[in-house]
Amino acid sequence: MLPAALRRLPAVLQESDSRLDVVNRTMQSPLAFPIAFMSQTCWTYTSAQHLVLGAVGPSWRGIRRVSKDSEIGSLVSDFMHFASQYIFRSRIVRVQAGIALTFDVACDFRDADFSRITIVPGSWPNVEAALRHFRGNRPIAAVRASQKLRELAAWVTMLNPLDPFIHRALFQFWRSCALANGAFWEDAMTALDGVAAVAGEAAQSWHLVSAQPTRQQAGEAFGLSARDQSQLEFLYQLRCAFGAHPPPSKWWDFAELYDSQLDEFRRVITRLIRSMGLRESVVRRVEPNPSCWSEWFVENAELLLQLVWFTKLPDLKG
Repeated sequence: MLPAALRRLPAVLQESDSRLDVVNRTMQSPLAFPIAFMSQTCWTYTSAQHLVLGAVGPSWRGIRRVSKDSEIGSLVSDFMHFASQYIFRSRIVRVQAGIALTFDVACDFRDADFSRITIVPGSWPNVEAALRHFRGNRPIAAVRASQKLRELAAWVTMLNPLDPFIHRALFQFWRSCALANGAFWEDAMTALDGVAAVAGEAAQSWHLVSAQPTRQQAGEAFGLSARDQSQLEFLYQLRCAFGAHPPPSKWWDFAELYDSQLDEFRRVITRLIRSMGLRESVVRRVEPNPSCWSEWFVENAELLLQLVWFTKLPDLKG
């Protein structure tokens, strides 16, 4: 019954192509100043003391009708829920990572208030109408143009977290930012090295190298300078000595010993992320702004199965 339901799924998804979900996540703003970025697919802005992160994507609810069997219908519906969740999270990660890369601030949307409007002909006519409704409840604060806001817009425009390598790299950078702001220096360093590790996987998958590269080789593959390549290798050595294993000594003094290097590591990793984003736009495998979500799903169904289902997770039952 499951293969039959999956064969019917593309036709069912085509029926939902006329519907879109517009989602806003609202939290207390961690920024001391107002910001705003708006695009057709994702946005962020300050409203009074709050920060809004939002995105638009496919409305893939009610998919149980692909099968008359309730268990099969529920299974497919759960998968489509996680698939759409990945899309929305990826688009919100664009602005979330942009804020971290620009302002060194880690915003966590997971505990934020959730609002959703479904664009349906005859109800909400378009995305702009939904956004006007949201902004009526949360008006956008006045914002002055600045170099930092232009930098934020450049990051959000360039990054494509629907690509799993970009998504994973941005999560690790966001995690390093959150950990560093909490004074967890060794863990922040380990998360920064996580970006380099993902970059190595991407370099191999994108055929920039023939085998799994070292950190230095990953930096070379993405066009980083010789100094940056050496810094990536040094970062990996510190990760091994202090982050991945219990350190033999000087655990109390890590931040004092390596404070200047930690700032440099962050700048190097920022350059690495930029190079990854530029390379992804050349080798693009996952379209970030599809005109038809049902066709996009068919093209990326196997990838989504690997990303959002439970095929690669440890057995929670032990």
